[in-house]
Amino acid sequence: MKRIAFEGTISPRFHPTLGTAWRVQPDDPHTVLARLAQWKNKHVWCTVEPYSGAKTHPQLGYYWSTLVPIWAEEAGEDDTEAWHYELWRAWFPERETVSPLTGALVKERPRMRDATKEEMSAYIDRLGREAAIRGILIPEPREAK
Repeated sequence: MKRIAFEGTISPRFHPTLGTAWRVQPDDPHTVLARLAQWKNKHVWCTVEPYSGAKTHPQLGYYWSTLVPIWAEEAGEDDTEAWHYELWRAWFPERETVSPLTGALVKERPRMRDATKEEMSAYIDRLGREAAIRGILIPEPREAK
């Protein structure tokens, strides 16, 4: 079995509706079927998961302009990129995924570019809670400049 990652304009990561009788209804069936046709008569791996939007620009702006610099300053670090990595590694929520090799459930942290809006929100909240525990003052997003 080969796991294939998709990039591009025609994505097999479509956003269907789960209808009655448990039938998946793609928003654009013709595009999805055309994309899937290349694997006709082959085994494929399908995952069904709740749809979650991409992280937002305001989330990213608050993270990079406020949270990371404050945490880096508190640690005495000048390199915010390196400090971002440490924060991410320590507190970004892990996802449970199925290993394509063994079929076992494994936990992993997604790359930032793959983070969902909900994951990013939980991460920002966690950074705020951890800062409060340590006595670090972090402005709310609407107060940050």
